Amino acid sequence: MKLYRADNFSNIRWLEHGFGTRGITLDHYLGNLGVENAVFARTNQIHGNRVFVLDGAGREGTLEGDAFVTDSQGVVCFVRTADCVPILVCDPKNRAVGAIHAGWRGHVCDVIGRSIRTMTENFGSKAQDLLAAVGPSICPSCYDVGGEVIEEFTRNGFSDDLWTELPSRNSYSLNLKRASMGLLIAAGVSKGRIAMLDLCTSCFGGDFASYRREKTDASRQVNFIYIK
Repeated sequence: MKLYRADNFSNIRWLEHGFGTRGITLDHYLGNLGVENAVFARTNQIHGNRVFVLDGAGREGTLEGDAFVTDSQGVVCFVRTADCVPILVCDPKNRAVGAIHAGWRGHVCDVIGRSIRTMTENFGSKAQDLLAAVGPSICPSCYDVGGEVIEEFTRNGFSDDLWTELPSRNSYSLNLKRASMGLLIAAGVSKGRIAMLDLCTSCFGGDFASYRREKTDASRQVNFIYIK
């Protein structure tokens, strides 16, 4: 059961995390890790910037949002992806964690910055103390977008080094990973405290589901973090 991990989280003994592979559920991963009595909510990701603060009480219904943070032991924060960027965040000083789902719309509405601010407001986290990991997602060579997407990035202040025009295709290649890195740094996270897993969900077809490659979201991978 393959699970990718970030090196910058490896020395935190109270933390468990992973970037999963296609079709393996959160239940399977937790069971394989020997986790019992974990608490996690039903979620529906909507490509926005709503952040939920989770606690050990559990929640009824489905949470409509794209980022989940907690400082409660045994509460799992997770997001599902199939090309979008999964970002896991850890506050090693205050024992708080978060999972963020960011597609192009999530980047434009700064779900990453809002998640960092939510951790600051609720857990006393300081951005400069945070560790972050940017997980497997689609690479710019596989990710063509239309001019309307680039207009949204330009309107929201993103640098034009994130995209390259492809005149022969009448489109642009967009670097979402670099955009994630930029938003983390803009939110106050030090570049040296950010790990980048240089894996493309579209190129590495054996491990990852890719909406762009497969034209369906029938399969996704789960990415999770929690306090033991």
